[in-house]
Amino acid sequence: MKKYNEHINWNLAGKIISGEASISEQDEFSNWLRKDNHNVMWSQIQNEIEQAEFVLTKEKIDINKAWQKVQIKTTRKKQSLNKYYVYSALAASILIIIGIFLFNPFIKNYNNFASIETHSAIEQLQLADGTFVDINRNSEFKYPELFKSKERTVNLKGEAFFNVAKDQEHPFIIKTKNIKIKVLGTSFNVKDYPEIAISEVTVKTGIVEVSALNDTARKVLLHVGEKATYNSQRNELIKSNNNNRNFMAWKTQEITFKKDKLINAIELLEDVYNIDIENKTPIDSATEITATFEKNTIDFILNTINKSHNLDLDYTIRE
Repeated sequence: MKKYNEHINWNLAGKIISGEASISEQDEFSNWLRKDNHNVMWSQIQNEIEQAEFVLTKEKIDINKAWQKVQIKTTRKKQSLNKYYVYSALAASILIIIGIFLFNPFIKNYNNFASIETHSAIEQLQLADGTFVDINRNSEFKYPELFKSKERTVNLKGEAFFNVAKDQEHPFIIKTKNIKIKVLGTSFNVKDYPEIAISEVTVKTGIVEVSALNDTARKVLLHVGEKATYNSQRNELIKSNNNNRNFMAWKTQEITFKKDKLINAIELLEDVYNIDIENKTPIDSATEITATFEKNTIDFILNTINKSHNLDLDYTIRE
């Protein structure tokens, strides 16, 4: 603020913003912009004013009282304001807006992006718009503390389940390394780990639009029970029915096997419970399993499998 006051002719700035500066005054201001990085300073001020006005409006912070105080001060000597006082008042109000924006701790965080990196635990997060996000292990999620623009944009590396709050006027956008997901209000799972070529989006409720990040014109529209698969090596986006009944098992720990290959079931259990299963007994590749587990401990599950298939499975927890 001190820096702004030392370098800016606010009366002239007020005329520029109001659009009432004369040609000579516009030239004077243009000359000022070309000196000592003043153009950078002015761009920052304009950006702060724009952001402050948006936040003040969104958060219903009333600056009318501040503006009225400016008017009172400028009308003490005159009942009606001449243009000089109007510009002075405008300049003062700009400073008030910037001051509120810069020094209000809540508003200062308005454009801040937060980040969550998960390792051995699943994280659940509620965003500012009411959206809930469950973030799987070994994932990274970046999001704004408050949504400012017309689109509610977040970034994901890894896997997460989204239950998006409905907002018809502000689409919710998720960007991963390969794909872009656009919704208005629905729930779905996104899986896109940087080291894996396959990205997947599976819909639980509502409608989801998925497009390739390198070609957003190539897109698919998903409904309940459908999924999109993007292969980054083939640059191929495919829509299909979701035949994976356990796509949310990492989040819910509700698992259903229906004549599934036991070796595949063991891989799923390793992912869901973040463990490595040691197979002390050879398993025939044709061996199948049919069972349902609802939030059971891994000890209970492996004990059940061992007894039903005459095996000796054990596990260690991943770090």
